[in-house]
Amino acid sequence: MEVEDEQIMLAVRAGDVGQLERLFDRHHRALFHFFLHITASRAASEDMVQEVFYRVLKYRHTYQPESSFRVWLFQVGRNVHRDSAGRNKGEVPMPDDAVEFRGPDALPEKRGLTPFSAGGQFPWNFCYTLGAVPSSTCSQAPGSFLGEHSCSISF
Repeated sequence: MEVEDEQIMLAVRAGDVGQLERLFDRHHRALFHFFLHITASRAASEDMVQEVFYRVLKYRHTYQPESSFRVWLFQVGRNVHRDSAGRNKGEVPMPDDAVEFRGPDALPEKRGLTPFSAGGQFPWNFCYTLGAVPSSTCSQAPGSFLGEHSCSISF
C-alpha cells in the first residue's frame, strides 16, 4: 500500500525531513517539465526544481493537509518561477547547447590563437563572454570605441 503525499508531507512538517526525498522522487520530473514548458531552459528548470524543494523544506510549517499536496507544491513552483522571472528580468538566457568556459586550457592562446592586442590582452567583449572579467582588469583606452575595451586574463 502506497502512502499518500499528504501523509508524507505531514511527517515532513512534523520534523521527519528525510521523508522529503520520497516526495522529490515522486514529483521532480513533473515540476521539471512544468518549468521547461514555461522557460524553455533545462538549466533554469533544474535550478527552479531545486528551489521548490528547498522552499518546501523551509516553509513546511505552512502546509495545510486540507488541500492537495500536489496543488500546494505547484503553487510553490509558480512562486519560484515568478520570483526567478523578476530577479532575472533583462537577462538573456544562454542556449542549452552553448559552449561552457572550462578554464585556462580553453583560452584561444592555448588552442594556437594569438591575443587580439599587444600585451596579452583580449577585447572586453571576448573576456566578458568567457566570464573572466573582474571589473578591475578591464579598461578602455581614452578616445577608443565601445568595442575596443580590453582586459587581461590571468590564472
